[in-house]
Amino acid sequence: MSMRFKELERKAELLGLPIARVVRNYFQRKYLELLESEKAVLQGGAALRFFYGSERLSDDLDFVYQDNVAVEDACKTADRLGVKWSLKRMERLSRLRLYFPFKGAELRLNVELYKVPARKHQKLPLPHTTSEVYVEKPEEIKADKLVALLDNFKRRELITITDLYDLNYIHTNLTQELDIELIKKKFADYEVSFNKSELKLFKSRLEEEAYKLKPVLESYLPKGKPIDENLILSTNLKLLEQMEELL
Repeated sequence: MSMRFKELERKAELLGLPIARVVRNYFQRKYLELLESEKAVLQGGAALRFFYGSERLSDDLDFVYQDNVAVEDACKTADRLGVKWSLKRMERLSRLRLYFPFKGAELRLNVELYKVPARKHQKLPLPHTTSEVYVEKPEEIKADKLVALLDNFKRRELITITDLYDLNYIHTNLTQELDIELIKKKFADYEVSFNKSELKLFKSRLEEEAYKLKPVLESYLPKGKPIDENLILSTNLKLLEQMEELL
């Protein structure tokens, strides 16, 4: 691992990214390469990065599932990696934590599995490997991201900058479709409620905090990658306007 770590250090320096994030990205890919599951479906930023061409690094691996075998498969993958791990089971969320040696300490990778259905997914090859992984389609990731964005704001008054970037990436590069019926199902799946006055407040706060886009995203994107703050903001505001008919 020492030789590999030196390579990752050089890569992080070249990309202008935090070394911990680059190392975590390396182990995410190794985890997906070793994953053998017909029941776990990858979603979120990691799905966009490893299967749909996004350059944004992700901190976690997020899956959805309906059959509990998916959690067993996830733990077996951790065993195949040969690292320490722990599992915490909650009502509908199972959080698997993997621990890797890193600079005399430990680097943690979260693998989260949420027990809700994947409604639009496909099996895709992991590039440059012989492995295949079940992955949500872009229109479903888009629906997930919108619901998560609103839920995080309602519960924690937090605007997740990476979700804003991902929504713009999907809308600009993958699909402009906004599946209203799918979003309705996602609100029910994740037990999220949001009304028009809350949406108005969210949009206002989003415009106020747009200045945070670039400094946050610079730690997730390769050095020199253009960050069009105005486009990200306008895309998300348009999507939120389309959401109003749901509320």
